[in-house]
This record gives sequence, structure tokens and C-alpha cells, in this order.
Amino acid sequence: MSSRPICSTEWATYQAEGTIDEDARWFNFGALQDAPGAGYFDDFRLSIEASPGQWEAVPQPNAGFENAEWQDGKPEGWQKTSAFWLANFQVEQSAEQPFAGKYALKVTGSK
Repeated sequence: MSSRPICSTEWATYQAEGTIDEDARWFNFGALQDAPGAGYFDDFRLSIEASPGQWEAVPQPNAGFENAEWQDGKPEGWQKTSAFWLANFQVEQSAEQPFAGKYALKVTGSK
């Protein structure tokens, strides 16, 4: 989505589509914030088209950031990358503006 940045202050559902190689061992998806300010992320979903027109949900642990457990500075069930977890960014569970459930992931950046 780097070519289609989300700049809205309203919650919306966004979709990224693509093809996964049959021999792929990993598939990464998530969120990126690389500008000053606060961004909220919530209710991640991943579906795979198992056959034409037949979509299967792939369970994602802590997809709505409802679990307050953190491991190694990240929400349980998520990985961190250098592009996302920069020194000038704070990451926290937030009840301020959830999309679904009670919590969202809030990322606040400064430069």
C-alpha cells in the first residue's frame, strides 16, 4: 500500500490483493506508519482464494489488538520490522479510537 497511502482520519476497510507463489514459505502483512502524528490500526483480516470465488479466512492471532500481552516490545501475535518499529515511534494498545472491539494499535511518530 506504499503507493496508495491512507491519509483519512475516518475508519475504513482497505484491501490489498496479489498472488502468492505456491511454494511460498512466508507471507507478511501488516501496517506501516512513517510520518509524524498518530495512526490507529485495528481488525486485520487475511483471506485466501482457495478456488475461484471461494475465500477462506486465515485466523490471525490478536488481529484486533484486544490482547494486552506484549512480548519483546510488540503486541502478542505480531512481528516487528525495522521499517515499522523505528526509534522515533511509540507503539501502544489504545482504547481511544477502536474500529472494532475495545482496543486498536496506536502508533505515534515524531521526527
